[in-house]
Amino acid sequence: MNCKPGDLAVLVMGSEQGSILKCLERYDGPWAQAKFMPGWRVEWQRPRPDLWNMVADFALRPLRPGDISDEEVRDLYLPKVPEAA
Repeated sequence: MNCKPGDLAVLVMGSEQGSILKCLERYDGPWAQAKFMPGWRVEWQRPRPDLWNMVADFALRPLRPGDISDEEVRDLYLPKVPEAA
C-alpha cells in the first residue's frame, strides 16, 4: 500500500489528477474486490458531490514531510496561470 490512514495524498491518475485527498480508511469492499485492487475511502480537499469517494491505492501518492520539495508543493497548491504570448 502506498498510503496510510490519515495521509494526505495527491491523485496521480485520471481526470482529477493533481487533486489533494485525505485517506480516511482502507476500502476492501465490492468495488475493490471486483477490480482486484486495494483502495481508500477518501475525502476531497474541495468536496464535490459528483466525485467518487473511493480511490485505488495505486492512483495515489502520499504527501509526507520531506517527500517533495517546496517548489513541488507550490505547483500543487497554487492556481495555474496561463503564460502570456
